[in-house]
Parts: sequence; C-alpha cells; structure tokens
Amino acid sequence: MRVLLEGWRLCLSKNYGGIESYWKQLVPALIRANEPDLNFTLLSAFLNPRKIPRMDSFRNSRVKIRHWWSSPAFLFQLGKYGLPLEWLGGRHDLVHTCEPYWPLSGKGRLVVTCHDLMYHHYPQFLDPQTVNRLEQGTESCAERATWWICDSEYTRNDLVKEFGVAHGRTSVAPIGVASSFFAAGQKEFKEAEEPYFLFVGSIEPKKNLPGLMTAFAEAVDKGCPARLKIAGRVAWGSEELSVALQKNPVLKDRVDFLGFVPQAELPQLLAQSLALVLPSFYEGFGMPVVEAMAAGTPVLCSNRGALPETSGGAAKLFDPMDSSFLAEHLCELSANPTLRDKMRSAGLKHASSFTWENCASSTLAAYRQAMSVSK
Repeated sequence: MRVLLEGWRLCLSKNYGGIESYWKQLVPALIRANEPDLNFTLLSAFLNPRKIPRMDSFRNSRVKIRHWWSSPAFLFQLGKYGLPLEWLGGRHDLVHTCEPYWPLSGKGRLVVTCHDLMYHHYPQFLDPQTVNRLEQGTESCAERATWWICDSEYTRNDLVKEFGVAHGRTSVAPIGVASSFFAAGQKEFKEAEEPYFLFVGSIEPKKNLPGLMTAFAEAVDKGCPARLKIAGRVAWGSEELSVALQKNPVLKDRVDFLGFVPQAELPQLLAQSLALVLPSFYEGFGMPVVEAMAAGTPVLCSNRGALPETSGGAAKLFDPMDSSFLAEHLCELSANPTLRDKMRSAGLKHASSFTWENCASSTLAAYRQAMSVSK
C-alpha cells in the first residue's frame, strides 16, 4: 500500500498547535510500525532550506520525500485549478490528511482525521477565515473521503450527526502520549518550592482563560498560596485575556506567562505542578489531559465536549461557566496532598493505554479498512 502524507507540518519547530503536535508524533509512529506492505511518501512544501535536514531525517527504504519549493497554500491553489495530486505527490493508493481540509484531488482513497467540530458549533471562537475554510473543507471531505479517523467517540458521533458521514466509514484512534511524559510520571519529582497550577494550550477564546483568571483570583482571595503558569502560544482572539487581567489586579504578581513551551520541557513542568487546569468551553479530545496524567499530575478540567471521555473519571470536572466552583477546587487541591496523591494514581492508571504505538495501530487499521471499501 502506497500512503501519501503531509510532510510540511513535520518541520515546524515552534509556535505550533495541537494538530501539528499530533502529526509530528503520529507520522514517526506510523513509520516505526514497519508494516512490510506499506510505503510512505511525505509531500513537502516550504521555502526555508534550513528545514531540509528535518525532512531528510525521515527518508529510508520505505519513505520517500516529494519536496516543492513553494508553500502548502500554493499547492492547494494548484489543486483548486485541477492539477492532479499524482503530479505533486506521485502515485499512491491512499492519502491521509490531519484535518478536514484537502483541496487536492487524486485517484487514491482519502482518509481524513477530524479532531473536533469547534468551527461548526462555536465559530465565534475562531477567526472567520479559518471557520470558512474548515466548514467548507468538511462539507467537501464528507462527500469525497473514503474513511474518517476521530480522536474520540464524542467527535465521531458529532461528525456523523452534523455532516451526515456514514458511521460505518469512521473509526476512533485516541491520541497518544510521548514516552517522556510516562518517564516523568515514574520519577520522584518534588513539587516546586513555590507551588503552581499549570495551564497548557494555545491562548485562544475556546480555552476560557478569562474564566480561569476569575476563578484563580477568587482562590487567591480565599488564601490559596499557589501561582498560575500559562504555557502556550498566543493565538487568535487572545485580547480577552488582557482584559481579564486588568479586571483582576491581584493577579499581576501571581500569573506567569511562559509562551510556547517545547515538547521536551513539558513533562517536568507538568510533573512539578500541583495540577493541570483546562477550563475549555469545548475540546474534541484534550491532549494536555492525558499528557498530565501520564506525568503523574492531577487534572482539573471542564465537563464540556470530549473531556469527560478523555479524562475517564480520573480528573475533577467542573462547569466552565462556574468560576466559584473552580476556585473551590483550586483551594482544595492546593491544601490537600492526600487528594493530589489519589488523583495522581488514578491518572497514571488511566493514561497507560494512550500511547502513540496504539494510535498508529488504530490508524493503520483505518487505512486497511479504507482500502477494503468499494469505490
């Protein structure tokens, strides 16, 4: 089976989001699976020659690189004008895209990963251009795709309901956790001398950071001694956070903005925190939840979207609209090491099945199912 994959996302080294993180870890896991009948082609497009060594690192007897000195947007534009995908990526049996936007057409089967439908349910949380691109892309892929891979049952059912995709052409492949997080969970990390709660994720409206600031300010007023650290890139719509900080001057000296944190630094940052706090209005999976659990970190997350499914009963859930309830949880966790130990144990047990090997295995099974479907 000849599989064509997007290669340009693999070269990003900073300021990338959840989709790129997923792809940068799934693709190497697919290659490591070393299935004897599989050959991969990575379709690459960028103008920076410094990225070439990164692409070449994937090359082996079963992995080819098709590079174009252009941008992905330019290739997509060529596809819209009718240029066959085979001309760009070579002959293939199947192409897998990591989001529901693929304007290139070819003879191979199309497999699409759907992480969530936030752009469909909550368009106000994204910039209008992204909403239009993904909404139109999902409608197009719903007609063209042979198979869909979803991160969670929640997203799978949502996709079937909202876009009429046949349930029998979908499967679930839960996102994996890098081994470095599990390694951190097995070490005897001491909590930081100055205790802190940690948020991990892009700074954008759906993450509900203004709500977290309100809750944290309440917790501080009630005597919570911890700090709050925000780890993530600044994305569209982050201005609301500045407004929230201005409304709560007590936070000025208690909140640390770390910016984008490289993958290699996250495990220890999580392991030394009191807990991960994810107050999102919506998530199609919630990768930081299982990464935190694998690192032995208690998790506080909202009860929206797929988060109850992803956390599997090992996290404390809260309504993201109820800042007072979250403030109580923050105070309780900061003052109760016994509760933190109990949540650590539950989280480590739950996270154990979320490996990239399992995700790759489920993805490869989806490829074979796609190839078995009659056109």
